[in-house]
Amino acid sequence: MVIIRDVGRNLSSLTHTPSSLRTKSDNDIRRTDSSLHLRTNYPAIITRPSSFTDFFTHATNLPGCLSSATLNSVESTERPLPAVIPGLLRDMRSEPDVAALRQIYSLCDNRHRHNRIPLLSSSRWNILAALLHRLDRVTAPAESTSLVCLTLNNLAIPYQNKAVMAVGPNARDLLLALCRVIEERRPEACICIIVLVNLSLHRRAIEPILYFPSVEMTIATSNSSDTMEAGSASSCCPKSNRRMEVLDNPHSLLRIIETTMNTNRPGGVAAGDSPVSVESETVRWACGLVSNLSINLLNAQLIAQTTIPRQILQYLARSATHPNTWTVESVEDFALRVINRLAWWPPSRVCLMEHHVESVMAQIASMAEEGESCVYTMRAAKIAAFLDAKRREC
Repeated sequence: MVIIRDVGRNLSSLTHTPSSLRTKSDNDIRRTDSSLHLRTNYPAIITRPSSFTDFFTHATNLPGCLSSATLNSVESTERPLPAVIPGLLRDMRSEPDVAALRQIYSLCDNRHRHNRIPLLSSSRWNILAALLHRLDRVTAPAESTSLVCLTLNNLAIPYQNKAVMAVGPNARDLLLALCRVIEERRPEACICIIVLVNLSLHRRAIEPILYFPSVEMTIATSNSSDTMEAGSASSCCPKSNRRMEVLDNPHSLLRIIETTMNTNRPGGVAAGDSPVSVESETVRWACGLVSNLSINLLNAQLIAQTTIPRQILQYLARSATHPNTWTVESVEDFALRVINRLAWWPPSRVCLMEHHVESVMAQIASMAEEGESCVYTMRAAKIAAFLDAKRREC
């Protein structure tokens, strides 16, 4: 079984300090990569999982997939990285097959998670640029794209790597490549969104992600996230014209996420035996990304100028199940997190009220009378009470 980093537990640690994120970010998610080549419009259905872990574990019988046995057959080397990486990078540039990519993936899988920071921080090679070069190839085989996305996600797990990837010298190429895969609705779009979710757990990475491609990103040193100069962070601070550039650009990352949420359908249910498709998982993690990005006034105000708040409210209003059956990191869970954050800031609060957020929250809260009260009905009731109090103040 192939191992990938725990996006799920990272998402549950959104309000933790960086020190706790360092602790939480090294938990593992087990996943079978057989779902990665499923086209987003493919009608196949799998069993609804309660977490990202189970989603890929259950998707083992879908056609046109990257074989997990192929990945497991790669013998991981125990040789020192300086003796291995230069040769693998040469092979990646010269060979059309994916043998070198398989080896690089195996060097940062769960059994070799200790390699993830050295792979990205060493000044002897630029593993990120090599991976992005393979991802940028139009004629790249599907397995190559899957391996690159999986490797990028593994590298994005350590807290020390997040700022290097999102604000470092290869940040623009990385975000551009991820945007391209998501916008083209490739099977790996879900993994690319999870990479963004992982990166957005670093506060310094939030603005470069949300305002891409209008924010110029610079970094004083090429590979170290701990030695960034203060000026590099200030260069990521958006101005009003930058915000308009994001909204006016249909290929900005925010607009791409908005389109993804508008064109794909969420699972809509959270019971363990309910059907869900790969495209619904893409929507689910897109909601998780929006939750991470709506962390302050300016970000919430920008998100409120899209159709994302309306879509989020529709996910809640159209949920087919009782809140008692909602699970952590379900579409409904992420949607309530987004509403809770947008409701706090006046500009985004007005947007929510225009889309009748109070009636949706009251609808969810009223379900507590039909059964046992749960965290989601209580959360909705608190949001409704808060919005009512703010309306009375006006």
